[in-house]
Amino acid sequence: KNIFLIYSASWCAWCKKMDENMMSEKCKVLFESNYVISHLDVLETDRKKHLENPGAYELLCTHKGEEAGLPFWVILNREGILIEDSFDPEGENMGCPVTDEEVENFISILRNTSKLSEDELRTIAVTFYSGG
Repeated sequence: KNIFLIYSASWCAWCKKMDENMMSEKCKVLFESNYVISHLDVLETDRKKHLENPGAYELLCTHKGEEAGLPFWVILNREGILIEDSFDPEGENMGCPVTDEEVENFISILRNTSKLSEDELRTIAVTFYSGG
């Protein structure tokens, strides 16, 4: 399985929405059977700095996501090499995909990095289009 690594923060509503969609009743098994899903906490407020994972910000920087906004996610192969990220073709962070274009880009990335069937990809697309 490839690794689906999500950079997030406790204050980030879009991060919560991404998790909610991915872990919804219809999508959870699809993501978990195709990816090792991991979260790294970054960019917390001063009061919540203790929630940050040590070294996570430095890793975020290696993935060029330090100015992208949250959630920022990457897909790594088993060796930890970056194979996809949440930047759209214009170089903007999709974060939690919600627009038609973002969801289409997201589905294309999932198609290229998993063994999800077209029916399973449609299930994920519908979940993200409808916001969960």
